[in-house]
Amino acid sequence: MDCVDREEAKAAVERAAFAAFVKAARPDIDPGSIESRRPREPDITCVTLNGERLAFELVELCPPELAKAIGDELKTGGGVTDMIWTCDPSRAALLKKIGKTYTASGPVDLL
Repeated sequence: MDCVDREEAKAAVERAAFAAFVKAARPDIDPGSIESRRPREPDITCVTLNGERLAFELVELCPPELAKAIGDELKTGGGVTDMIWTCDPSRAALLKKIGKTYTASGPVDLL
């Protein structure tokens, strides 16, 4: 998979996760307005039903390897029965995102 394909795959996962967030917690956002953006801009831009433009930077707190292992187990019909103890990545993720500079026309929310 080349770089462009990986970027599009990542953007598609981000849009799907954000759409689930919108459905669960932000019914004021127009789902048809959700757009992926390229770096220096936040990950997602969208528009509320009232026309307000919003921007969101997304962060994944679950290591991809752990998410894949759990997903693979669930796809095979199994249940996740093992416990895994990991460190809390929240602080490192937050510091990394706070250190970034974004090109945006308004405030950027971290999700």
